[in-house]
Amino acid sequence: MDDEEQIAAVPPQNNKKMMGLIIGLLLVLIAVVVAASIYIIGFLGNGGAAGGNSGNIQDIILTTANIDDITFVPISHPINTNLLPDSNGRDAVVTLFFSIGINNTSENSGEMIRIISSAEPVIRNIGLSVIRDMTAFEVNSREGHLIISNEILRRLQQEFGTNLITNVYIMDLMTMN
Repeated sequence: MDDEEQIAAVPPQNNKKMMGLIIGLLLVLIAVVVAASIYIIGFLGNGGAAGGNSGNIQDIILTTANIDDITFVPISHPINTNLLPDSNGRDAVVTLFFSIGINNTSENSGEMIRIISSAEPVIRNIGLSVIRDMTAFEVNSREGHLIISNEILRRLQQEFGTNLITNVYIMDLMTMN
């Protein structure tokens, strides 16, 4: 049997099955690409973050102060605490390192930097009060870091009576079961 006879020997039904399989695989591929695009657009869009923020830390920085106008005050010791048990009753421990951003364009910014630098126990207590009422799932969720930094920021602004404190930057957050 030569090549022409072999090609002619392939029943047309197998070609239709193969074409159907290829079309099916292409449809699945298109569905995956569309789903991934929707997810990425949603993540870059509102990201499900509270308050209409995009969920992107850089966007929050740019809406509150120019990055060149921020002085970073690191909190030198990490916060370590137990988290609430998850739905299965498992305990977890969290370690949080963060820094505070202070708008340095105000004439009072130098004084605020000095106050913040000397008030680490108060700041650590605020951070502790925010994270100790969360579960490991909440802390590790996509919105977890944003929720933590926004709540610490809100409480710091309230405690020190100023909006010169513009940002809380989570440098590292680790949970261990």
